[in-house]
Amino acid sequence: MKVLLIGIGQWGQNHIRVLSELRQDLYVVDKDEKRLEKCDVFNISKNKLGTDYKKFLKEVDAVVLVTPTSTHYKLCKEFLEAGKDVFVEKPIAETLNEIKELVEIADKKKRILMVGHIFVHNPATKFAKEYIDSGKLGKVYCAFGSFSGLKDLREDSGTMLNYGVHHASIFNYLFGKPTKVYGFNQHFLREKYEDFTIGVMKHGDVLTYFDCSWLSPGKERTLTIIGSEGSLIIDLLNQKVLVNHGHHTNGKIKQGVVEDVSDAFVKFVEPLNLELKQFVDCVKDRKQPLTDGKHALEVMETLSQFGVLK
Repeated sequence: MKVLLIGIGQWGQNHIRVLSELRQDLYVVDKDEKRLEKCDVFNISKNKLGTDYKKFLKEVDAVVLVTPTSTHYKLCKEFLEAGKDVFVEKPIAETLNEIKELVEIADKKKRILMVGHIFVHNPATKFAKEYIDSGKLGKVYCAFGSFSGLKDLREDSGTMLNYGVHHASIFNYLFGKPTKVYGFNQHFLREKYEDFTIGVMKHGDVLTYFDCSWLSPGKERTLTIIGSEGSLIIDLLNQKVLVNHGHHTNGKIKQGVVEDVSDAFVKFVEPLNLELKQFVDCVKDRKQPLTDGKHALEVMETLSQFGVLK
């Protein structure tokens, strides 16, 4: 399949590596010609590299977009209307109206529109979904998580759109769209974008909450899910899952064994590989991806209630 990759900055370089591993016929565009020099290692011919995507658009089947958020709407719209299938990194766009329009265009043109909500594709998240759906966790009471770590300040968004989007995506995937949303955004380092976020949501009877920070030392990507028959303790970075079989019976603690199920049930795979492979497969088979435009719209509708969208 002929794929046009636009943007090979820090995250885009991971995309070019994975798409090369998936043996796609790659065309690569970036405004910075020096970045294009790094493509030599992937054996991409010089005539498939450039600074202007328009010269390649008629040649390709699909586009992978890894550019600043402010460019997503305009470019996605152009590519969808040109009849191209599109993968775009999160967040899909800056306003709900823009997102709704992109979803409508994709439907009208019968194009695949997939958004990079990468933690939904994480094997540990998929295990959690299957475990919950199996009923082994009993009635789910609550879930909480943390995405944090020292980070250079982004110029296009704060912690809610950068990190909180992952929580919204995961929790919506596991428990459905929330019925109530509460949140706090703090601006410790600058006024334009928040750098610390706390969110609380209700998904029917399930309570979820999360924190996001660019101020905390270390790097944390964790998720805990508590049910009537036990709990899941998940390290999303290392794809490690512990099942704690302890719970309450008649108000008293029923001690349970803590079981590490990672090796037996969670095969470590790079989530970006799984995500982009699904995009490629969906383009070929004309099936809707797990994190399609409608999933992204629900996620952004959730985040809009925190007051971070235009």
